[in-house]
Amino acid sequence: MVPSVHEVKYLGVRLEDTGGASRFSADRITKANIVARFLAPFFRSRVVSESFRLRVYMSVVQSIRLYTMESVVPTTFQNRRLDTVHFRVLRQILTSKTLIITEF
Repeated sequence: MVPSVHEVKYLGVRLEDTGGASRFSADRITKANIVARFLAPFFRSRVVSESFRLRVYMSVVQSIRLYTMESVVPTTFQNRRLDTVHFRVLRQILTSKTLIITEF
């Protein structure tokens, strides 16, 4: 007999017995927030070039944020949280109070 569990980790994703992975998604977003706040002084720094700061962001924060997220269907709220982290860091790097996207 196979024991029943409420949560299992499969291919790096914690799946819940309801079929979702909302706790996993929230953990990824929280970890990305922590790292982004830790690196905030670096992202605001004018000593390092903007292109290098963007590369560090893409390599560190983005990889934490999106790690194994392709196997999860995020909710609208989680998508909004993912976007919040992304645009906040971009505003820090680009030294802009607002970020208007004119092209997709």
